[in-house]
Amino acid sequence: MIAHLRNLAKKHPEMSFSELADAAQSGGHFDKVIVQIDQMIADLRKEEQDDIVHRDRCQKQQGKNANDMADLSSQIDKAKESLSRMASKESDLQAQIETLIAGIKETEGEMQTLLELRNKAVKEFRTALDEDTKAVDLLGKALAALTAYFKKNTLLQRSKEEPEVEYTVDKDKMPEPGFSGADSSKGASTPIISMIEAIKVDIENEMKTSQEDDAKAQADYEKQRGAMRDSVKADTETKVATESELADLQAAMTDKTNFKERRQADLSSQKDLEGTLDADCSWVATHFQSRRDKRKTEIQGLEEAKNYLAGSEDPLE
Repeated sequence: MIAHLRNLAKKHPEMSFSELADAAQSGGHFDKVIVQIDQMIADLRKEEQDDIVHRDRCQKQQGKNANDMADLSSQIDKAKESLSRMASKESDLQAQIETLIAGIKETEGEMQTLLELRNKAVKEFRTALDEDTKAVDLLGKALAALTAYFKKNTLLQRSKEEPEVEYTVDKDKMPEPGFSGADSSKGASTPIISMIEAIKVDIENEMKTSQEDDAKAQADYEKQRGAMRDSVKADTETKVATESELADLQAAMTDKTNFKERRQADLSSQKDLEGTLDADCSWVATHFQSRRDKRKTEIQGLEEAKNYLAGSEDPLE
């Protein structure tokens, strides 16, 4: 039997068969050696179970780690896509706001120009109206003076008891130049007065027309200014709403960016864990099966030795 153990030791140099042979040779009986063999077999089976537990734990942890990293990578990619869309939308909203601001500024500039033109027109109208008013007043005074003068002159002529002479006056004929006395002035009074009255009426008509034109111009100005004011109001409301939308979008972008950064930090941690697991578990893929096969062979050898020892009565046989 001792020889058989020596042969097993040569066949399996990594095992302790030589020690068992020495123990069997010195012990006389094999009970203690068989107990040692049983302990060795138990230890090997425990090592095998430990390897299995280690393998299962590694597979579970590495599988979860791989799934977590894949899920985190997917979340990060989706966050990047969302941020890209948000950035495009942000640019669009900012462009809309800039366009609205430019439009409001342009309309306000047009309103200011329109106001200045209207103020200038009103000033010119009032100046012309004032001048026409003064002219009408002056013509009125001239008419009154002329009427009084010719009336007085006519009375003086009649007081001389001269025979009254009826003159034919052509209203369309201008008075003759020069003065030849009271008789000639008497016939010229009516055309002069008529001419002044006609001028006065023309000016008054022009004043009325200019006032009507000014009223119409003022109405047109108010209408145009009102339309511009409504345009500015609508654009301002749109700008405020767009700015609010932009603020909400930028807040969402901040949240999404923070979310992406947290997922990136988590992914970094998972990659660190991957390295740790690899250091602890890489042997499972490369050596688990070979360790299992060698252990199985070792157990078979021990059981063979045990069977030899159990079936032998002479330790030196």
